[in-house]
Amino acid sequence: MRVLFLDDDEGRHALFKQASIGHDVLHVRTAVEAIDAMKRERFDLAALDHDLGGRQFVDSDEEETGYQVAKAVETIPEDKWPLRIIVHSYNQEGARRMVARLQPLGIPVQHAPFGTWKLSA
Repeated sequence: MRVLFLDDDEGRHALFKQASIGHDVLHVRTAVEAIDAMKRERFDLAALDHDLGGRQFVDSDEEETGYQVAKAVETIPEDKWPLRIIVHSYNQEGARRMVARLQPLGIPVQHAPFGTWKLSA
């Protein structure tokens, strides 16, 4: 499976590397990197965090959040959209907004905080 993993926490990247052996994972740390990657290729799964840049956001409309990635998906050609999205943020409100923004596109999306889900074989 081709996976895009967006998070700014190096510990989560290390844990996800161990948990994703056998999968082809692109690790990114910023919203811009995630958006650029989705413009270039299609992923089977995009695992997206909300809070980036080492900060916790109350306002998802700030520039460096996963919400910016969720907004950008609709500007990407549909044939590049991820086949499935997991929002793995612990920020409940930020994750809720991301899911609400993505659901109308018809992409299967769910909120599952990091560590509560596993990649299928």
